[in-house]
Amino acid sequence: MILEKLVVGPYETNCYIIGSAKKKEVYIIEPGGEANRIINKLDLLQYKPIGIILTHTHPDHTKTLKPLMQRYNVPLWYNKKEL
Repeated sequence: MILEKLVVGPYETNCYIIGSAKKKEVYIIEPGGEANRIINKLDLLQYKPIGIILTHTHPDHTKTLKPLMQRYNVPLWYNKKEL
């Protein structure tokens, strides 16, 4: 199992990278800031993102959604009540 924690952005949001060590496929949870730092970590470890998960949609948890989704073309999961 893969479990990486990055503290990102001005609000020091805990961003997690979790997934399969065998396949190196991971989910990004709470990409709150510093898209380049998250991307560099994924590239360094040769992880393949397969989705992004949000627990809620406050800006400190969603700031890097656009660049990450554009780069990796992955689905986003979040609670529809957040709309």
